[in-house]
Amino acid sequence: MAKKIPKGSVMVLGGGIAGIQASLSLAGAGYGVYLVERSHSLGGMIPNLHRIYPLCACCKLDSRIDACNQHPNIRILLDSTVDEISGTLGDMKASVTTDGRTSEIKAGAIVLATGIETFDPSGLEPYSYGRHPNVVTSVEYEQMQRPLGPEKGVVKRPSDGKEPRRIAWLQCVGSRDVNRCKVPYCSSVCCMYALKEAANTRDTSPETETTVFYMDMRTHGKGYENYLNNAVSKGVRLIRSRVHSVNQTADTGDVALSWAEENGTLNEEIFDMVVLSVGLKPSAQTLALAEKIGIELNPDHYVSSDPFNPVSTSVPGVFVCGGMAGPNDIGQSMGQASAAAAEIQRVLAPAPFAKPADYPQNNDLKLSPPKILVAYHLCGGMDEELGAEIEKIAEGFQNVAGVRRIDEAAVSSLVEAFKKTKANRILFASCTPSSHKPVVEEALKRSGANPYLYDT
Repeated sequence: MAKKIPKGSVMVLGGGIAGIQASLSLAGAGYGVYLVERSHSLGGMIPNLHRIYPLCACCKLDSRIDACNQHPNIRILLDSTVDEISGTLGDMKASVTTDGRTSEIKAGAIVLATGIETFDPSGLEPYSYGRHPNVVTSVEYEQMQRPLGPEKGVVKRPSDGKEPRRIAWLQCVGSRDVNRCKVPYCSSVCCMYALKEAANTRDTSPETETTVFYMDMRTHGKGYENYLNNAVSKGVRLIRSRVHSVNQTADTGDVALSWAEENGTLNEEIFDMVVLSVGLKPSAQTLALAEKIGIELNPDHYVSSDPFNPVSTSVPGVFVCGGMAGPNDIGQSMGQASAAAAEIQRVLAPAPFAKPADYPQNNDLKLSPPKILVAYHLCGGMDEELGAEIEKIAEGFQNVAGVRRIDEAAVSSLVEAFKKTKANRILFASCTPSSHKPVVEEALKRSGANPYLYDT
């Protein structure tokens, strides 16, 4: 006889990539999901990024945010904070404050996906951050590189607006530093984002010299070593040394770095600009919430978990994923989010907010002549001429029912395009079609087409 398990909805705390993925996985399994985010929008840290080794950030995010907004089993609470959580698996209660009003929400389980924040280097005197305008953090440099930023992607020195011709990246700022930061761990993402920023700089400005000062170059993910080799082939210089001090030169605004070679030889080199590759740490709000709930933390102040149950916490009914579990990258955070959803399905029966979607019956393609919808999505900052080129290429195809550019409301845009063109097949183009696959499949289901015939 099967063991009876409690039934309930799920509350997901945190609207970053981990919280979004957990919500979509749970809602897809039939759970009603409360997605609580303390800021005014979903997305977490990703909207602040320019590219992700080397894909654009919006491809990983916008389609998923759109799916959350349109899913009948997801209720999004923005500008909301959780004041208190009580209860146990199947009978959890959370006190949530939204726009100054507090309400109690009942759920069967809680997922902590409240994320992380970057280290603030202003307290580290040797790096001169906050005192020298041409010393910036990696997050600030990402903003400079964005095509939609104030300088349209042209990097300029904060001190005088000149384009830098020599830029240095200093690794492990706020990581692997027990004496000054009390942070013994590696933040795991800094090596790759420094290589990404340096390589992108070489791509857009080949005359700019880029140098990365590092302790250990940790390119541990699939394809990361190739990315490292590619960056070096583009002219990114790697120097194994921890920079001793960062000083401003007189009058010019340049930055002088003092560093030692592996054999002990001391050097000083002048750069136009310095980027501090800041590490990751749990946010103050995360720590305060964990203390309120009574969740056990490990010595690094992340949620403590069993190696064989990595998404479970010390409190029954409360699960964890993403940055609260450790300094994870985007792929790891999304994997943990799906794992948390799977673990909840093992111990909690779903209580949906809405009835299962009533999709139309699949069209029999054998009886229908091909009518192809050519659809494409352009990310912000991409060349608009690409759209015209795709449309021109589509003109040479046979049986094309229509060509459509898809906006951020991707599911509804595709469904509308299917309806207007009466198409029964789709050819979809974007910088990374695999990231749009869930959106395209949902649109196919709503349009009476077989989603499982779509592949990337």
